[in-house]
Amino acid sequence: MLSSVERQKVETLCEAGVESYISSKHKEHMVEGFEAGLLGAFIGTILTIGISYSGVSSAIKPIHSWFPAFIGFSSAVIASYTTMKNDDDDHREDYEKVCENYTE
Repeated sequence: MLSSVERQKVETLCEAGVESYISSKHKEHMVEGFEAGLLGAFIGTILTIGISYSGVSSAIKPIHSWFPAFIGFSSAVIASYTTMKNDDDDHREDYEKVCENYTE
């Protein structure tokens, strides 16, 4: 049995429609991609800065830390955007299962 808060969430979801639900899933997917991109960019940048100051390689300068930052973030954004719609059929199926069983 659903609590009143859960029932309200399901009711709001079902009233908004399947396209609204799929749109919210797209937004979630993009946010996850941004987070992964930021994490990858941060790690790559810190490692590059560390190497540049450690003296291991005189060819790597602190300014080079922008390369992993740019590549990490941009590749994550591109990957998220291009794969955003891959699960639409599954999301549509989930929506239909929840909303067809919903009774007021």
